[in-house]
Amino acid sequence: MQLSITRKLGVAVLCLGFSGCSLPSPTVQTYDKDGVQFSYYSNWSVEKDALVNGDANVRSIQLGGPDQAILA
Repeated sequence: MQLSITRKLGVAVLCLGFSGCSLPSPTVQTYDKDGVQFSYYSNWSVEKDALVNGDANVRSIQLGGPDQAILA
Protein backbone atom coordinates (compact mmCIF):
# COMPACT_ATOMS: atom_id res chain seq x y z
CA MET A 1 0.00 0.00 0.00
CA GLN A 2 2.83 2.41 0.88
CA LEU A 3 4.44 1.82 -2.51
CA SER A 4 1.37 2.95 -4.46
CA ILE A 5 1.17 6.20 -2.43
CA THR A 6 4.84 6.83 -3.17
CA ARG A 7 4.23 6.21 -6.87
CA LYS A 8 1.27 8.59 -6.87
CA LEU A 9 3.35 11.30 -5.22
CA GLY A 10 6.18 10.70 -7.69
CA VAL A 11 3.85 11.03 -10.68
CA ALA A 12 2.33 14.22 -9.21
CA VAL A 13 5.78 15.75 -8.71
CA LEU A 14 6.83 14.84 -12.26
CA CYS A 15 3.65 16.32 -13.73
CA LEU A 16 4.11 19.56 -11.82
CA GLY A 17 7.77 19.73 -12.77
CA PHE A 18 7.14 19.29 -16.49
CA SER A 19 4.21 21.69 -16.60
CA GLY A 20 6.40 24.45 -15.18
CA CYS A 21 9.08 24.00 -17.86
CA SER A 22 7.24 25.47 -20.83
CA LEU A 23 9.10 28.03 -22.92
CA PRO A 24 7.97 31.64 -22.65
CA SER A 25 6.15 33.10 -25.63
CA PRO A 26 8.44 35.18 -27.84
CA THR A 27 8.09 38.95 -27.69
CA VAL A 28 8.64 41.45 -30.50
CA GLN A 29 12.08 43.07 -30.60
CA THR A 30 13.04 46.05 -32.77
CA TYR A 31 16.29 46.48 -34.70
CA ASP A 32 17.08 50.14 -35.39
CA LYS A 33 20.56 51.08 -36.53
CA ASP A 34 21.92 53.49 -39.14
CA GLY A 35 18.56 53.99 -40.84
CA VAL A 36 17.62 50.30 -40.99
CA GLN A 37 14.63 49.33 -38.87
CA PHE A 38 12.65 46.09 -38.59
CA SER A 39 10.88 43.94 -36.00
CA TYR A 40 11.72 40.35 -35.13
CA TYR A 41 10.77 37.84 -32.43
CA SER A 42 12.85 37.48 -29.27
CA ASN A 43 13.61 33.82 -30.04
CA TRP A 44 15.59 35.08 -33.07
CA SER A 45 18.90 36.92 -32.76
CA VAL A 46 21.07 39.19 -34.90
CA GLU A 47 23.99 36.90 -35.74
CA LYS A 48 25.88 39.29 -38.01
CA ASP A 49 25.65 43.04 -38.53
CA ALA A 50 28.40 44.60 -40.60
CA LEU A 51 29.11 47.11 -43.35
CA VAL A 52 29.71 45.59 -46.78
CA ASN A 53 33.15 46.52 -48.14
CA GLY A 54 33.31 49.39 -45.65
CA ASP A 55 30.44 51.19 -47.41
CA ALA A 56 28.25 52.98 -44.83
CA ASN A 57 25.28 52.74 -47.22
CA VAL A 58 25.30 48.92 -47.43
CA ARG A 59 24.83 46.57 -44.45
CA SER A 60 24.86 42.81 -44.16
CA ILE A 61 22.47 41.66 -41.44
CA GLN A 62 22.01 37.98 -40.64
CA LEU A 63 19.30 36.72 -38.29
CA GLY A 64 19.35 33.32 -36.65
CA GLY A 65 16.10 31.74 -35.58
CA PRO A 66 14.74 28.69 -33.85
CA ASP A 67 15.38 25.26 -35.33
CA GLN A 68 18.51 26.44 -37.18
CA ALA A 69 16.67 28.95 -39.42
CA ILE A 70 18.83 31.71 -40.95
CA LEU A 71 17.65 34.84 -42.73
CA ALA A 72 20.21 37.05 -44.47
